Amino acid sequence: MIISKKKGISVWNYIFMGNVAVLLIAGCIYGMNVALYSIIFQYASTQMINMMYKRYDKDTLFIITKKPDEVYNIILKKTNHDATLFKGVGCYKNEEKAMLYSVVNSDATRVVIMDIKKEDPDAFINYFGSKGIRGKFYYQEEE
Repeated sequence: MIISKKKGISVWNYIFMGNVAVLLIAGCIYGMNVALYSIIFQYASTQMINMMYKRYDKDTLFIITKKPDEVYNIILKKTNHDATLFKGVGCYKNEEKAMLYSVVNSDATRVVIMDIKKEDPDAFINYFGSKGIRGKFYYQEEE
């Protein structure tokens, strides 16, 4: 878990491999039947935890809005993350628009999007899971 905290990666698969090694040794001593059932249980439980534990999952947000300052303040206040502002022109109506780009923790995405839609109902938001990022990324302390 210390490695997980320092590197910002999920370590559940490594924990599973460590448990399998211990169970295989126990299987050699006490019989493989019980060890194999325990390995299946360990696999199921660590995969469930890995799926539910979203601390290290990140989402990329692309937000097209006419209220970039308000939207940026929502992102900053809710996640303590920064955003990058791109200015451009919408092709359909030829209107000036702003696009904010930000990467946030996956568990904060839903709340941020709801608050943005309250502030700017016309905002267009594209969000998707980020496979990996390099650079500084703020992790909130666990409560």
